[in-house]
Amino acid sequence: ASNEVTGADGSPAVADVLRDYVHGHINVHRKAKGAAEVRRMFAKMIPEKFKAMDATTVKRRDAFDLIKSHEAIPVQAANLKRELAAAWSYALDSGRLPDDTPNHWRDILRGKLQSAGKVVDGERVTTKRMLSATELGTLIPWLPNLSRLVDDVLIIYLWTGMRGAEIVAIEGAWVTEEADGWWVTIPKAKTKNAKRAHATDMRTPLVGRAEMIIRRRVGLHGKGALFPSEAGGAVSQKTIQTAVWFHMPHSKTRPQWERPRLPVEKWSPHDLRRSVRTTLAAMGCPSEVAEAILGHVQPGIVGVYNLHSYDAEKREWLTKLSARLEELAAAN
Repeated sequence: ASNEVTGADGSPAVADVLRDYVHGHINVHRKAKGAAEVRRMFAKMIPEKFKAMDATTVKRRDAFDLIKSHEAIPVQAANLKRELAAAWSYALDSGRLPDDTPNHWRDILRGKLQSAGKVVDGERVTTKRMLSATELGTLIPWLPNLSRLVDDVLIIYLWTGMRGAEIVAIEGAWVTEEADGWWVTIPKAKTKNAKRAHATDMRTPLVGRAEMIIRRRVGLHGKGALFPSEAGGAVSQKTIQTAVWFHMPHSKTRPQWERPRLPVEKWSPHDLRRSVRTTLAAMGCPSEVAEAILGHVQPGIVGVYNLHSYDAEKREWLTKLSARLEELAAAN
């Protein structure tokens, strides 16, 4: 028997539209973590009364009021709005909704759900930040005060520009010594671009400290996870984020615990990746090379036809980046 909730005339309820979108698209095309987040948003952020509404009769005002009710968490509200717009499009494409059903989610509150940042130690801090050259020079020599695991991951961020989730997932089997030096090749399925048709495996040259760390960890862990957790498998990206927060001067987590406090405030591990991009630009690195280093898939026709991997250019500019970071660290 069907468990659908439908209107009197057989039209789908909002709950039907959401369920079809989750089962037909989200669970199929998103990674497990992303799919779970969409399911969580739909379960927690949409009242049951709204889910029982006839989807064909949802008014612009109804959509506005639902999203507006979450304006205190603007990032989550914007994510919910985006997923609801996609769910309505999916239902229209599949014929679940009549062709003349309006998709109000695309139009409401455009540009009005931007985060003003979070309050840290009484001060509002924007969510995106780049560390200055001086801050990088101060931070790098201090990092050995952290655990070896966290120190190593943060250095890999800085010396490669890789994403945190990709760093902690590295396996020894992905590391190779080639004619021009050491490389780590992350399978496409393990990257953020796994669902992008024109994405490829992500190849990153290992230079300077990054090479030393990876070679040491291959010696310790062989072909398995190079950043293992005590529970088995790879350590999570969140573990690294939590450790950085714990050592911030303003962190009040477990205040009774004495620990060294970071000399550079109010940053997250992902900000190191932004700092790499900014440093490369300041050094004169061509934009397309910097984007390739960060693993960004170029949009449109460029992304389709420019399949050049930039291996030589990546090594050239990461070698220059390594020299620049060592210069900054030596100055402090």
